[in-house]
Amino acid sequence: MKLGILSSNFLDPNIEQLGISKLASNRLRLNIAKNAAIENNINVLPLDLYNKFQDIDILLIGKFVAESGANKFIDDDGSRMIKWLIYIEHVKKRGAKIILDYTDNLIISKDKRSEFYKKVLPYINIITVPSEMMKKNIKEFYDGEVVIIEEPIEVDVNPIIQDDYTEVNALWFGHSTNLIYLIRRIGEFKNIDKLKIVTSLLDERDKNIIRSLNKKLTVEFYEWQRNFNSNNKMKCNICLIPSDINDEKKNGVSNNRLITAFAMGLVPAVSPIDSYKPYREYYYNLDENLTINKTQLKILNQKLISEQMDIIKDYTSIKIMEKWRNLFLLESNLIKNK
Repeated sequence: MKLGILSSNFLDPNIEQLGISKLASNRLRLNIAKNAAIENNINVLPLDLYNKFQDIDILLIGKFVAESGANKFIDDDGSRMIKWLIYIEHVKKRGAKIILDYTDNLIISKDKRSEFYKKVLPYINIITVPSEMMKKNIKEFYDGEVVIIEEPIEVDVNPIIQDDYTEVNALWFGHSTNLIYLIRRIGEFKNIDKLKIVTSLLDERDKNIIRSLNKKLTVEFYEWQRNFNSNNKMKCNICLIPSDINDEKKNGVSNNRLITAFAMGLVPAVSPIDSYKPYREYYYNLDENLTINKTQLKILNQKLISEQMDIIKDYTSIKIMEKWRNLFLLESNLIKNK
């Protein structure tokens, strides 16, 4: 049994680079799926499989990025879509089962990404998504099976420490493209003393612009790396996760940033997107009040001291790998019985 993975933003064919990619969907989804396949004795091919036109039994399609803007990745010159579509059609004709991992609602983006997703849907056997809302989103365009597979924690788990929030030190982490949600609101944040931003691809000009938006706030920048919180000893006590709950491209994203905040021992202050709502009693709602209420932070801190481990237990790599393993077993059985 052979598994091929279509991935954006890779530098060379080594499949192991999925685990260190700065594209979160590569690390938290494709890499976990790859590990699950290997544990199930499925042969996972190198990432350049479509350039070599290798035949496979199962194809997993990751997040489609038309081009990075830096032209530094393989097929980052605008040719990726046509190459992927040619290869997908080829392996489908030869009987491969095709899984699409759909993490952002890009079919409505009205650009190359939406064009790709609309063209690829007729070839898909199963779609995997990170949340109920994303399942609802894609079901408007796809009548087949959609399976929810969440994303695992990739940081050290730090126990919640009792805090009186005399000083509020906030953490924001994520891909630089998501900084827009922080930038829109940073000037309004009250009662935050320090903000530490963990991201990539920011030059000094960008950093200075962000600092200028709230001169009362001390802002520090850190380059993203695996396990950044422990490696840099961030020493924060809340995690800012602003978003836009009305953005239809992002309203179905995973709860990974929220769960990561819990794992790091931080009280999350969030825009309550749909996948966060099951944990509403454990986070601070930024959309209701940007003035951080320290009394409310203390209450949430106390709740999380007793509930943290129970919240995060379902988001270990082992638990998420089991879901990918079950999916591959299902597809393998379909291939054997066809």
